[in-house]
Amino acid sequence: MPKLNTERANENSDLSIRQVQSFRGDARRHIMRLPEVLAIVGIGRTNIYNLMAKGQFPKSRKIGKYAIGWDSLEIKAWIDAQFDAAPIDDHLDIQDEEDPESEPVKRTRRVSSDKEEA
Repeated sequence: MPKLNTERANENSDLSIRQVQSFRGDARRHIMRLPEVLAIVGIGRTNIYNLMAKGQFPKSRKIGKYAIGWDSLEIKAWIDAQFDAAPIDDHLDIQDEEDPESEPVKRTRRVSSDKEEA
């Protein structure tokens, strides 16, 4: 008897969590399908395809008549390259732990001109 779509969706979400957990510590090479790539990389489908078109993301490979996949080692290498190239984000609004009296930097909110008139 085929599974209902809701059961399959729950199964897929559990599967992607397991895939992310196993990917972090497992260097075995395998074919990654799009849901696994999305879960591990953390960027959207459209962004992935745009980066692929620019040559900035690993290319997918045809693995069947209607199926594509990515090489897990290429995805892992891409993730590592993103961390190596990204500057450390040291401009966050974080209160100084050594000086509890210090005030965190407050951000101001922009208000559009048509809202100001109302």
